[in-house]
Amino acid sequence: MITPIQSYFKIITLLLSRYFTAILLCAYQIIFLLPQATAQQNTSLTAVGHWREHLPYQNTIDLVKTESNIFCATANSLFSVDLADNDIERLSKVNGLNDIGISR
Repeated sequence: MITPIQSYFKIITLLLSRYFTAILLCAYQIIFLLPQATAQQNTSLTAVGHWREHLPYQNTIDLVKTESNIFCATANSLFSVDLADNDIERLSKVNGLNDIGISR
């Protein structure tokens, strides 16, 4: 007579023998490929010895629109948007703007 535990182990053994390759492949992807995929998302890391800015751009002091650009001043930076290609150029202490601050 087969006990429920023996039948349970028979079912598990049958499933593992049929799907062993698929289970092994999924485990490989989870263990090895998933961390690599998430690490590749951080490719915009700044090199050692270089600066990266983290400035607030929400509170504007003044806004000026020309035919080709929109210029916006904040307390710590100045940025412009090229209307032709939506390219954003940021000026701050990091790339040449004076560190005294911007006022109206």
